[in-house]
Amino acid sequence: MKVKCIYNKLEDLSLSTREKIGIQLKSLYPMDIGEEFNVYGQLVDKKGIIHYLIIEHRMNRSYWFPSELFEIIDKSIPTNWYFTEVSNSNIIAIWGFYELVYDRDFFSKLMDRDYEAYKIFMKRIKETKA
Repeated sequence: MKVKCIYNKLEDLSLSTREKIGIQLKSLYPMDIGEEFNVYGQLVDKKGIIHYLIIEHRMNRSYWFPSELFEIIDKSIPTNWYFTEVSNSNIIAIWGFYELVYDRDFFSKLMDRDYEAYKIFMKRIKETKA
């Protein structure tokens, strides 16, 4: 799946999404309008916001970004993606590569920049591109 950035400021998002996210209106996301990204996972949070897991190019780090920032330009989903509903979490559902979906600690480790989690993430990216 591939997306293109159409907004990079929180103020460009719908009022409903801005209120749900609750970040200052002057927030700027680290990407340029028109910049394209591969999506490596998706989730729906309890507020109903869909997020995409992408690698932000400037810092070369993975982040979850609200889907409203993007338009989908390639709707195909990798064959090695999985899906699950999540309970007892701020996440309702998540889909993506195996560890992201089935390892409850992996999500947090990846966001905390855990070295082993990042190695697995990079391995899954390479598998997807192969």
